[in-house]
Amino acid sequence: MAKRDLTHAKDDRSEAEFETCMFKSDMKEGIWSDILRDEIHFRNKKQVIVENYGCGHDGKIIMNAEDVNSKPDKKFIIDGKEVLIEIKAYNKSNGDPRDMFTIKIHSLKECVKCKGFIVLPSVNIWAILIPEGSAYLLDKIKPKIYNGFSPNDLAIRCHATEIDLLLKSDKIKMYNWSLESKNKIEKNWNKLFIKEKKSQLPLPEGRGL
Repeated sequence: MAKRDLTHAKDDRSEAEFETCMFKSDMKEGIWSDILRDEIHFRNKKQVIVENYGCGHDGKIIMNAEDVNSKPDKKFIIDGKEVLIEIKAYNKSNGDPRDMFTIKIHSLKECVKCKGFIVLPSVNIWAILIPEGSAYLLDKIKPKIYNGFSPNDLAIRCHATEIDLLLKSDKIKMYNWSLESKNKIEKNWNKLFIKEKKSQLPLPEGRGL
């Protein structure tokens, strides 16, 4: 779960703007969780139940930093087996996990600790970073503060070269969405890609812009 208290995550937005952003982010996360649940069921023909995990699923600011944790967003129960999943979704439709993604250090460390998976959903594909992949990024890439991403937390930005290495070593896996999932993405476009208006159809298969 991304930190969302006023100590860690507050930037130049007003408190009202910040809370609106948190509400939209929680809604986006919930929609992606539902799409992912149905996608896993479609692919594996297994029962999938999703429960909230971590902290902050009500769209509100957490006022006290001590109430914040970095545990994964969701617990997926797949035929009785619990799988912890952190969802890292793009705010714009041209985001593509084959090209670039950025993940905060605290999320990577927590997923290594609890053996959680990080899912990066996008318009045409979704990627899943296994715990060994999170450990690899922590070991190989120097973290830094990225303007426009997080004002107070170190993060790791992974580009196509590193992503190809992750793919070749099976530390990250990527899948095309089913047609049903693509239709759900299309239906929820403005809620999923909260930093743009829908002015285009989903990108064709291939790398993002």
